[in-house]
Amino acid sequence: MWLKYIVLTAGLLLLAFVARAPEEKWSAGALSFYEPLTYPDWRPGDFGHSQDEADIILSKRFIPRVFIAPGGLAPIDFYADYLPHCVVRDQRAGGDIVDTSPTRKYLKSIERKYGLYLDYQGPENFASEPVVYARVYHESAPLVRGSDVRDVKFTFIKYNFVFLRSGLPTRLPFYKKALAWMAGDLEKWHELDIHGAVIVALININGKLTPTALMLGQHNNFRTYLFARDIPLPEDGRPKVSFALRSNEPYPAPEGYQPAERRAVGNPADFSYVVDGKGWYLSAGVDLVFGPASGAREIEPVIRHLPDRDPLYVSWISLGDRLKIFGVFNSFYRAGPPGMDLFTWPELKEYNKTMMFWFVDDGDEKAARLFSRYLAGFGREELKPILEYNGRHFSEEFFKLYPEAL
Repeated sequence: MWLKYIVLTAGLLLLAFVARAPEEKWSAGALSFYEPLTYPDWRPGDFGHSQDEADIILSKRFIPRVFIAPGGLAPIDFYADYLPHCVVRDQRAGGDIVDTSPTRKYLKSIERKYGLYLDYQGPENFASEPVVYARVYHESAPLVRGSDVRDVKFTFIKYNFVFLRSGLPTRLPFYKKALAWMAGDLEKWHELDIHGAVIVALININGKLTPTALMLGQHNNFRTYLFARDIPLPEDGRPKVSFALRSNEPYPAPEGYQPAERRAVGNPADFSYVVDGKGWYLSAGVDLVFGPASGAREIEPVIRHLPDRDPLYVSWISLGDRLKIFGVFNSFYRAGPPGMDLFTWPELKEYNKTMMFWFVDDGDEKAARLFSRYLAGFGREELKPILEYNGRHFSEEFFKLYPEAL
């Protein structure tokens, strides 16, 4: 046990010391991530295009039923609740304040200015209605059927929820909990949480759009579930989703009178632990997820639609405080998030690829080995072998349920 304590201490210190020192411009590595996930022709007043009315109606039809853990935070309105209480700081000047009342228009003008970030200064509780931001995407997925590849048309509805903060998973071994407590705030590991996405994938069956898959953005990974295989197909088309206690990560709402425990990792390089539960990883923990029968409260979020180049979607700068490890060292792992569109590796930015890449069954030992081998760390990933294996598995299971899909 003491060996684990020593290794964990060394790991946290190493993580802190290797955190990047402030630079004066975006690094080549950052640009290779940000640019492909946003767009090249940036202009400070360009908010992009609004969604058409048909997509807005569609997003309202399939909005998930949302459950919050007892004592958990409810999602907020970024522009009404959060931004008006922020200041803008410059990390290059030691965190000096450069603006005390940022507006949406001003945020758009600075969203790519290296070194700037938002820092929330407002209240911890809100009386306003919970909010969800929704967008619709139309793609074709190349699914394998036997020796053929069939392009299946999907409609993806992405719902993003905004939380004031997020903490570490609720269940941690005592030595991790003690050291994490020294390194930061377990309840506020990040300021602002916007990447807990709920994505509903639909196909047209006999002229009717039907939910077929659910993708959930959990920590720095996704999980994909097939309706009628992994989770129940809701009669009203609205999947039941619960946000975990403290971490605010979305999971399928569990049944039963006891909360469910779900393995979680903060570093996608450790994702094999989520699959098979094996190994010892610094970022591993267990999320506690409450369902309707175990004390979760259901909320009815108000749906919002923003244009596709809104800064909440495409900002490069951190939209939350750049919190430090041990209160001293800058670290990616505690920095506020960039915009909602910067949610994955550029190679997986098409939602059909995200859907297939993260389709994995608990206990799949081969998948666990592939994740362990090819997700070596940020900048050292090889995604193709995982996408091929999980994509074929998704195709096989999908066509069992929907053989008529086109």
